Amino acid sequence: MTETLKDVMSSVVGSFACVYSGQPFDTIKVRMQVQPGIFISPYLCIRKTLQDEGLFALWRGSLPAFMGALSENAMAFGVNGLLKRFLNTNSNSDNNKKSYIEPLITGGITGIFIPIVLCPCDVLKCRAQVNRLKGQTTGITLRQVFSDTIKQHGLKGLYTGITIQLTRDIIFYSSFFGSYDIMCDIMKKNTNWSDTFIYFMAGGFAGQIAWILSISTDTIKSRIQTSIEVPAPSITTVFNDIYKNQGFKGFFRGIEVAVVRAFPANAALFVGYEITRQSLNKII
Repeated sequence: MTETLKDVMSSVVGSFACVYSGQPFDTIKVRMQVQPGIFISPYLCIRKTLQDEGLFALWRGSLPAFMGALSENAMAFGVNGLLKRFLNTNSNSDNNKKSYIEPLITGGITGIFIPIVLCPCDVLKCRAQVNRLKGQTTGITLRQVFSDTIKQHGLKGLYTGITIQLTRDIIFYSSFFGSYDIMCDIMKKNTNWSDTFIYFMAGGFAGQIAWILSISTDTIKSRIQTSIEVPAPSITTVFNDIYKNQGFKGFFRGIEVAVVRAFPANAALFVGYEITRQSLNKII
């Protein structure tokens, strides 16, 4: 229990670093996914957003994003840590025979639990990021978004798109934690880099790998979670609509922004987590 508490406490520091370094990129990504006719490139999206709404619009939705990151990373690092200890994959007793399959499996299992805490925050974040673009005069503040969501869909509206979110998170966390652990192990064996630099590099690349593999499901998720239809459109409906109007490349809208954002945000996440974890190990 003490080790899990350390994982959760360390994730708080990592979450703060991750969200506020990456939120502007996330806002651009979601807007490109939801409004492809308006935002045809990252540059145009940034320029139009700054011209029409100002600099702070890039951080719109950062509060639910931070709350989501707190709950998401507490769950992710807590569950993943438990699974790793259970499977003994974090043991250094026989490091040369360490399996690279196990971190992929534990990461995937971790992803099953994430939507429970993340989905409501993602629904509010995505809607806050795009409501003004849809010509709405309400639903711009977090309180308004929450009120409108409950009014339109009831409490279950906070879990709009949870099926596609579950799919995305299993793919994401399997590749995220899996590639991070693998790269850390390889770098520690084959370089003289400091641990902090290894955490930075492995965390950044792990984030990029995870987003490249999960961006197509994330695009479908964003469409469903920002829809004003009651009930929300199905995965099949959104899939067919994207493919019909944009082709295969439509599923990868915003991928360049997501990949650029992923490096600094997740590098910050893992450095914040690992350094805090090491400090707590000395205290507790």
